[in-house]
Amino acid sequence: GINSICREQQFSAVWLFMAAFELVVARLSREETVVYTSPYHGRAEQEIRTSLGMFVRTIPLLTHVSGDVSVLDFIRSHKAPFFDAVKHSGFSFSEFCSEFHMVPELSFSYQGKREQRDAVFLGEKVYQDRALLGPGRGELETFVYELGGQYEVDLRFTEGQYEEDFIRTFAQSIWCCVENMIAHPFAALKDIHLVSEQEKQELLLLGQGEAMPFDEKETMIDLFQKQAKLHPDARAVVDEVSSMTYAELDRQSDVLAAELIRQGAAEDSFVAVMLPRRKEFLVSVMAVFKAGGAYIPLDNEYPTERLQYMLEDSGAQVLITTRALFTEKNAEGKLTVPGVIFLEETDFSKGCGPVNHSRPASLAYMIYTSGSTGRPKGVMIGHKSLRGYIAWKVKQEDLHPGDRWTEQASFSFDASAAVLYPLLASGAEIHILSSALCRDLAGMYQYFIENEITGADLTTQLGMELLNQYDLPLKYLMIGGEKLQPTRPTAVKLYNSYGPTEFTVDAVYHLVDPGRTYANIPIGRPVPNSMAAVVDSEGQLLPRGIAGELCLLGVQAARGYWKRPEKTAEVFVDSSFLPGTRMYRTGDLVRWNAEGELEYLGRIDQQVKVRGFRI
Repeated sequence: GINSICREQQFSAVWLFMAAFELVVARLSREETVVYTSPYHGRAEQEIRTSLGMFVRTIPLLTHVSGDVSVLDFIRSHKAPFFDAVKHSGFSFSEFCSEFHMVPELSFSYQGKREQRDAVFLGEKVYQDRALLGPGRGELETFVYELGGQYEVDLRFTEGQYEEDFIRTFAQSIWCCVENMIAHPFAALKDIHLVSEQEKQELLLLGQGEAMPFDEKETMIDLFQKQAKLHPDARAVVDEVSSMTYAELDRQSDVLAAELIRQGAAEDSFVAVMLPRRKEFLVSVMAVFKAGGAYIPLDNEYPTERLQYMLEDSGAQVLITTRALFTEKNAEGKLTVPGVIFLEETDFSKGCGPVNHSRPASLAYMIYTSGSTGRPKGVMIGHKSLRGYIAWKVKQEDLHPGDRWTEQASFSFDASAAVLYPLLASGAEIHILSSALCRDLAGMYQYFIENEITGADLTTQLGMELLNQYDLPLKYLMIGGEKLQPTRPTAVKLYNSYGPTEFTVDAVYHLVDPGRTYANIPIGRPVPNSMAAVVDSEGQLLPRGIAGELCLLGVQAARGYWKRPEKTAEVFVDSSFLPGTRMYRTGDLVRWNAEGELEYLGRIDQQVKVRGFRI
């Protein structure tokens, strides 16, 4: 029991429960410094120890919780600072709070033993009651009692400040923490978890996405070539100028792939693509896939200095572009790359056999993030990750030949992959919207009608504006990138999706119920073949309903950051709850709601998004 462990390790139960209380507060608040109040009996002086009266004092305490400290050292470190604080208890903290209208948020009170028998005082029976300490007590008070060798944790809280579910979880976490501390006294604090083994298994089951088998030997090119054989004359892609069939896209990308191979493109080599919003972009990226390489999309609206950094950092050997764009960007600054292919000067009429050097273990593309913390970072996505994503996307959106979806996202964002590859893998038709149309709500709505568009994948802000202004003629609408606010009810099947570049576009999703009133629209459940977990600052699972960092595990996880081993090791880590399993720490704050779906609460690092860029 607790008392025997305390005797064996030579510390008092008060320090054990106080340490557990502090660790729970630190984990749930994601803070290393914990500040709270605790009562002291106030009878330090010999002359008042046997006097009648109320001498209790409230003292403020501050503790630093370091994950590297052992459990025993942490527990034993409490006695000295507590009694140092007692030395200053002559200054009334309660009066201080009253004078400055302060109410401490947290208090911890170890009440010790409660008598089981009736007490007699001056010949009269008296009963025990719990002392309320006046204005110095906190909005959330934790009391610990001992009764017959058993311990009881009692919580009191200010009405309206906390939900009962949280209070119940808080108490359970303290108990679980105490049990783990006495079971593992020599462990580091960072290895102490706040959930029981049963809760852990329930959380792992809760975070598990559907199992969806797919052929792991296939790549995007295998899927596309099947469709090109089945539907050679079907339109594959449409832009503001013209269109291209599956057969034409297959043949032209073969020609370009052969040229890329001639210029040195090979497995995991990088090919940069800088093109306007035209069908030729798809010719280029499919050619890179076929050559075995990975493409890097360059947005021609970026400053030349940024584009040159990406070329130099990636070591791209070839740039696919147009002469006009290349000349324009070189007028702003020098673009240096070993080889350049100008598409308008490429002879696509020459014969070429089928090409496919893509492999599941190879890289498919590298997206440079916005670089909110400095230089942009290249996120490497493999073919297997992309193939897993496509399997879910095709099934979820019921994609078939004849479906028509618009592509609105910049090619330099991974959101473009949400439309391009699932549609080509299913024989459907992609409509690349012009830059002007992407900013024209009325024009976009009219385009949906005139072209019988069946689905769209849009940024959250754009999607909300369209939903609030028009009765969209779509079957499906997938939106993501920012927090979704309630919109007008719609007959469109509306999905709120969430996914970082580091997890291949989408990681979790929620089908919005038009008849439901949401306080916070969830980002939903994990996509198939993946897992979502909510963890504390030490990477340990948090109880259901508690806010923590979202971590993602599964086939869609990126290989890492290009030439950034330290950053890769920082966010792609070994899971503490599934040893040997790699997980990605997103930096986003979420919690599981009562329905078993994830709610997005914000960024841990307080970044915000402005026009798709993290600031």
